[in-house]
Amino acid sequence: MKHFHPLIGLKTAAIMVTALGAGLLIFTPPHTAVAVESEVTAPDAFDGIPGLTPTDPVAGMNAWKAEGSTMMYLQDPETGDLVAGFAFDAEGKALHPDLKEVENSGIRRMIEELHGPSISIPEAHAPTVEEKLSALPEAERKIAIGQLIDVLRGVEDEADFNTAIEEWIEGIDAAGPEEVSLLDAARGSFWMQVGNPDAPVAYVFTDPACEPCRASTDLLREKVEAGELQLRVMMLPMVDENSPATIAGIIGSEDPAGAFLAMSLESEAPLPSAEPDDLPDVIQAGLERNLQLAEAAAIPQLPFYIFDTEEGPRYISGVPSVEQLKNALPPTVRLQPAAAAAPEDGPGEGKAEE
Repeated sequence: MKHFHPLIGLKTAAIMVTALGAGLLIFTPPHTAVAVESEVTAPDAFDGIPGLTPTDPVAGMNAWKAEGSTMMYLQDPETGDLVAGFAFDAEGKALHPDLKEVENSGIRRMIEELHGPSISIPEAHAPTVEEKLSALPEAERKIAIGQLIDVLRGVEDEADFNTAIEEWIEGIDAAGPEEVSLLDAARGSFWMQVGNPDAPVAYVFTDPACEPCRASTDLLREKVEAGELQLRVMMLPMVDENSPATIAGIIGSEDPAGAFLAMSLESEAPLPSAEPDDLPDVIQAGLERNLQLAEAAAIPQLPFYIFDTEEGPRYISGVPSVEQLKNALPPTVRLQPAAAAAPEDGPGEGKAEE
């Protein structure tokens, strides 16, 4: 069986630590409970974490949990190195004490929440599916994988399975790359206009609670306010539990575009906040569609920009570099960012980083 999933190259090991989404995922050998040494004192770096209490060691490291959080805080007793993130045993089961007895709380659920579900393709269809996917650009390939998963979800027998795959293949053949373009999907998404409606357009997936996202806003603010660039902002509640309230605070303000542009990395003002459930249903539904689009496309990181250029879409993942922006923006838009906002030399040609 072949597995198609936006997450590529996940390897298993006796112990593995990898950056994934909001935290670190730690895999350990089958877990054996070890008595907690109550005299182990949490390191100073963990000061300020509310309700921090010791728990069973993880992979030989001292471990603590925090009140109201499913993250774990670890320290290597030999080197003093620290880890904050999510811990699972070799079978993918959560090691956090509050999750051990919770059904469906393991690594598979987290991967699906971050990247969307994966699905197995029978060997008879796998070569054709691989051929169709490999012919698409990276961003469009991820959209097509999401579409394949959607059409196969709920299929119960082999005949329906074969029909669904054949229809998906016909759709890819008939549509061509333009029909599964991430730019096209962004155009039809729920976005907030920030800036001159007649200016060149850049779509951006962003979470205003994300520091790199605010840094990129600092980089582009001058040109947006000068009417030389229009941002179409697709906000996603992905960084932490406060993100939905921050997004609701921006959308519910008297000047949502102004509130978004005011989100500076250098500002010490508190982030806007409002009750997400108080937003109109149509706005809540739009935000949910944006989240689904980002998951289907497996957006590699936030912010993620899609510049609509005469040469076609250009993608920038993360805080744009000066060189990337020169390639993505029209010649009429001259950018002179602050030196600290982004590195002068960044990944090239305005293409998405993996």
